Amino acid sequence: MLQDDRINCLENYLTELYVLFNQTQHYHWNVVGSSFKDMHEFFEQQYQQLYEMIDEIAERIRAMGSFVDVSVLTLAKNSSLCQSKLTYPVDYTEMLKSILLGHIELSKLAKDIVQPCDACGDYATKHIMSEKTIFHEKSIWMINSLLTKL
Repeated sequence: MLQDDRINCLENYLTELYVLFNQTQHYHWNVVGSSFKDMHEFFEQQYQQLYEMIDEIAERIRAMGSFVDVSVLTLAKNSSLCQSKLTYPVDYTEMLKSILLGHIELSKLAKDIVQPCDACGDYATKHIMSEKTIFHEKSIWMINSLLTKL
């Protein structure tokens, strides 16, 4: 995979990551109900981790010689993640389901970047994206556990 292709993949991942961050922060602000405290804290922890990931990916793109564009127009134009169309108040499980889908998509995108990076010797990007894959897979597990009814 050429460097320009890797940068394009990272830019796409960054776009989707930024959308999930925004959505998660939105849920943090708007969650209600008997599980408010737990869900409010869960969404906060998620969006803080996503923000750190955004910064790391953006800095990797810059280190590879490209500039970063995550303007609102660029995000709206390029994101494939479905923006929440929930009408508030809404049960937090709908919020969790929405975020779960985002993590599933981002996990796939991250994995798609790892293998070609290994093949061309871009071990820095491979390492970063391997860590992101671990985060998304852990988030998928945690959200599925929250959604499981005993």
